[in-house]
Amino acid sequence: MSSNEQMAVKLHGICDQARCLERELLSSLSNGAQNVPLVLFGAGPLGAMTLARLQRIGYIPVAVADNDQTRWGGLLDGIPILSPADAVALYANTARFVVTVYNGSPVRRQLQQMGCRQVSHFADLYFEYPADFLPYCGLAMRSVVLDALPALEQAAQVWQDDSSRLEFLEQLAWRLRLPAPEMPPPDNPSQCYFPSGLFSYLEDEMLVDCGAFDGDSLRQYLARRPACGAAKIMALEPDPDSFMRLSRFVRKLPEAVAPNVRIEPWAVAERSGEVSFEGLGSVQSGVLESGGSRVTAVALDDIDVNPTLIKMDIEGFELPALRGASTILSRCSPVLAISLYHHATDLWTIPNFLKSLVPGYSLFLRRYAEDCWELILYAVPASRLLGVFP
Repeated sequence: MSSNEQMAVKLHGICDQARCLERELLSSLSNGAQNVPLVLFGAGPLGAMTLARLQRIGYIPVAVADNDQTRWGGLLDGIPILSPADAVALYANTARFVVTVYNGSPVRRQLQQMGCRQVSHFADLYFEYPADFLPYCGLAMRSVVLDALPALEQAAQVWQDDSSRLEFLEQLAWRLRLPAPEMPPPDNPSQCYFPSGLFSYLEDEMLVDCGAFDGDSLRQYLARRPACGAAKIMALEPDPDSFMRLSRFVRKLPEAVAPNVRIEPWAVAERSGEVSFEGLGSVQSGVLESGGSRVTAVALDDIDVNPTLIKMDIEGFELPALRGASTILSRCSPVLAISLYHHATDLWTIPNFLKSLVPGYSLFLRRYAEDCWELILYAVPASRLLGVFP
């Protein structure tokens, strides 16, 4: 059986499992899941958002717990924040502990080792109440994923190596929330966007960094580019506070590097113009449907630039931005490093779009954090590939 045939069989098996889970979910909810006391572990933004939505449906947690001792004794939207020891002493045998922490496997192990009988990933809770919690980042209602089966079948065939094929199937299973142990460990986070051993770096590289934040990804790129190179960089960041920090970072670059770095306070979009934007000075900043402030948006096709490398992490607007770069991509075939976790549908819509636009691209999938976080698609033209991939 060929690798493509194996992928098709495994994909259909995953989808069949998901359909069974949907039927079981309807039965379990009718049996009164809200009767189980609930403790949220994690008082940060994810915990606060989860609590607010639970309160809207009348499922009020008995407590919130957190490892940050400065939070102990306080309140999160009226719910007491306890130390892990106190939460476990009070509720280990009676409550369900839902970990509202990204990359939360250490916390889940912590609670299990402390004797908690029921410990859940926040995604499990979200799937139990999909109308109230989904879509969220890489998660969507199972019906959204299952209804896209033809596109999934197409995307299953585009990957260049076995690592990418395996990651695609694991990501699909995660988006459908199949019962499984923790996903395999991620790759080294220091390799994110600009990995070693996948594609070559050019001495005269032209990098366009979309979503440059405070210069964090530029640091990684500058550490990997050829030392003797004269690369040029265009860094785009619409958040005012992040742009200010980016400016400070660029000003401190060596004299041989700084003149080759151009920064602009622009969002990247399908069409040039203005967009509504929520500037939070953090990685949670992003384009809004309405409200917020107005910022300049550019389609890459409208910029006078011929990139050889594009990095794109723009909080869910990657696909529209790629559409706005169709001419550049077709003409230049730059190496691409594209975030693939902001929407569940990104897993298949973005690779299918890129492969249809530039059939010569080799596509790879790599992950640098738990679950779906920091999942990056690499599109590499044949001339830039390093090695032979099975």
